[in-house]
Amino acid sequence: MKSFKAFVFLYFSGLGGFGILGILYLLEIGYSFTEISVLSSIFVIAIFVLELPTGIVADIKGARYSILLSAVLRFITAIGYVYAAGSFTILIVATLVGAVSESFISGALQSEAISTGKRNQINEHQAIKFLTRYRLIGSIFGGSICYAVYQYNATSTWIVSGMLFILAYLVYVLSSRRHANLVQHIKVKVPPIAEYKQVFYNLFNRAFFWAAVFKNIAAIAPMILWQYIFNLLDFGILIGFIFYQIFALIATTISNKKIFNNIYLFIVNAILILLLGFFPQLGYIALLIFSLHVMLQVIQNIIVESNFQKKISNKHRSSCGSLVSASDSLISVPQYLAIGLLFDSEYYLYGLLISSFTTLLSGIFYTRSIVKR
Repeated sequence: MKSFKAFVFLYFSGLGGFGILGILYLLEIGYSFTEISVLSSIFVIAIFVLELPTGIVADIKGARYSILLSAVLRFITAIGYVYAAGSFTILIVATLVGAVSESFISGALQSEAISTGKRNQINEHQAIKFLTRYRLIGSIFGGSICYAVYQYNATSTWIVSGMLFILAYLVYVLSSRRHANLVQHIKVKVPPIAEYKQVFYNLFNRAFFWAAVFKNIAAIAPMILWQYIFNLLDFGILIGFIFYQIFALIATTISNKKIFNNIYLFIVNAILILLLGFFPQLGYIALLIFSLHVMLQVIQNIIVESNFQKKISNKHRSSCGSLVSASDSLISVPQYLAIGLLFDSEYYLYGLLISSFTTLLSGIFYTRSIVKR
């Protein structure tokens, strides 16, 4: 358990630099919102193609194998950002490598969290909560370090980020007594393709699956816009980042409250997303609105994800999680492109309306999935 928590902390510390500075960095070196959205579309299209194969690999070789490989690939992505200012081609290659990394970890990380939790008598909801908590703590730590480095030398930020990914890899490999599992899982018999087809077909007809798909893309517009908004305000991007991450951490402690287990959570979140469209007039209130949105989004993600994990089998856990990511990748491509074009034209409210509507869709499907029949 300790080694897995350390891995999650360090891995998401590495991602913290991208989370706090990724979009702002690309804007500052000359890229537009539309170009960033094109990169995001390339990223999600690649994930769509790779998700199912990498999910099946995780089921066969083990989730641990996949998340370790993801850390190495993220290191390569970070190094690619060092040279992003000089070549859009290099940035595209780095984005593609990042997509491969994401496709390996997307279903496998939750699977490893559930497996680790079960070995320590922790249920699915608690496992997703501790995974979310360590992701957030890592993001705050890594984001703060990378921000400090960014003030000194922008490109050095990505070197620091890359080192954190490598450290995550080394900690998990060297501290685990089950290192031999990396080889043992290779000998597992591959389930027939027909079996996966039946499992996936059944998922497409279940409301809990679509709730998970839409919750992953419900926050696209706010996450594209927040760095731009906070950079305009006097307190700066770091204070804003830490402030909203604190709200996210609070969310991990209250997500099991029954009050959140209904459609009203999603409705309020959708309204908060829309209110962000008035950020030029809101000033500092935009920080509070965004932080409340993040808190509800985290709660929303935890309850939807834990509901999904409870209803799928251990045998296909990683591949089912990958099917969710593949599906949301396909749906999110037109959203990224539309939101990028709208933001470049300063139609912020219309871009946020897309995410608001997607949030409501996730809530409708989640509510349907928990209704007792």
